[in-house]
Amino acid sequence: MRVLIQRVRYASCKVDGEYTGKIDQGFLMFVGCRENDDDAVIAKMADKASGLRIFEDENGKMNRSLEDVGGAILSISQFTLYADCRKGRRPGFTEAARGDTAIKMYDQFNEELRRRGFHVETGIFGADMKIEEHTLRELSEVRICTGNGLEGRPDEELRLPLFSEYLSICVRGGCVPFIETKGFVVEQTLRMVEAFGLTDRAVLSSVDFSHIEEARRVSDRIFIHHIFTTDEQMLRVAELGNGGVSYNYPVLDDVPAGLVEKTHAAGVRLCLRAGDTVQNVARMMGMGLDYIPTNLICPADIRL
Repeated sequence: MRVLIQRVRYASCKVDGEYTGKIDQGFLMFVGCRENDDDAVIAKMADKASGLRIFEDENGKMNRSLEDVGGAILSISQFTLYADCRKGRRPGFTEAARGDTAIKMYDQFNEELRRRGFHVETGIFGADMKIEEHTLRELSEVRICTGNGLEGRPDEELRLPLFSEYLSICVRGGCVPFIETKGFVVEQTLRMVEAFGLTDRAVLSSVDFSHIEEARRVSDRIFIHHIFTTDEQMLRVAELGNGGVSYNYPVLDDVPAGLVEKTHAAGVRLCLRAGDTVQNVARMMGMGLDYIPTNLICPADIRL
């Protein structure tokens, strides 16, 4: 068995335009199986590959494992890892496992990874897969160049932080991390939040209610927030406890009378939308909302 590993900040696989798997920070693994690979080989490879310490620690050294950073795995079958180019110019693949045998080995490898506690997303064996990935280095070099009145700010100020850097900023500044999950990475996200000592201060939010329920399963301390909630979902948040919601009212004038009181009566906290102007923030505070997120790069620009 051969496994090619790429550290990524984000990776996804699409088949016929539909996602089959996507992860945030973690490993993109290309997996090649050989005809004579047995259970012992597969288990050993899963243990070795998932345990590699190739993420940087606070000193810039490769010393942190996938588990340490709360990472996930996107596993892609890749028989071409057994290409033999020793003779001629056309690769041979006689060592690669065939058909049903390779599928069983690939599935078994993924299950071995899951048994070790990792979240594993996959492609589709034998399909025409489109892989998209962003490496840690690429993400650390992203710049917001134009728009939003940000021209002229120093590059370092505009660099998109990695999640660990974002949490570090929140620790140093005494800020509340408002985290919106977009994939099945809730448990890994909360592990990192806990590692930074922010569980009792952070907000874990999602449009997908299954992520909210997963967050509560993982932690009874994290504050959960459901985006674009319904009355039924709001009551479910009340049952889960220690949570809040936002409704889909982009225009404040459209907020129905009694909404704040109804939500508070259920024991749920409430925000409506991001407050990105002084006028909106002041109005929201007057409505009795419990918290107001902002999309401004410098929230301190808002003065009341």
